[in-house]
Amino acid sequence: MSATNPAGFTSTPANVVERASDRADEAIRATQRATNAALDNVADKVHHLRDRASPVVDRVTAPFDSVANYTQQAPLKSLLAAAAAGAVLLALVSLLTRSRD
Repeated sequence: MSATNPAGFTSTPANVVERASDRADEAIRATQRATNAALDNVADKVHHLRDRASPVVDRVTAPFDSVANYTQQAPLKSLLAAAAAGAVLLALVSLLTRSRD
């Protein structure tokens, strides 16, 4: 079974399948190129944002790092300081709630 196409060539089912397969392969390659370009663009933006955010993160976490280091070096002093701060806060809260009564 063969048919003549507008260009005058004879088309067999095998030729039609082969051309369809070639076009599908071309579509897949084009989709892969577009996807890779989009992913590269996203990756570039993520790297740019990470580079910009890194100094900010370092500045924010530095005080917490120093507290953690001090706590490891002097755990008893740290515990006593935390207890004293808690006592002061409790005293302030109790003074504020008594003055309202």
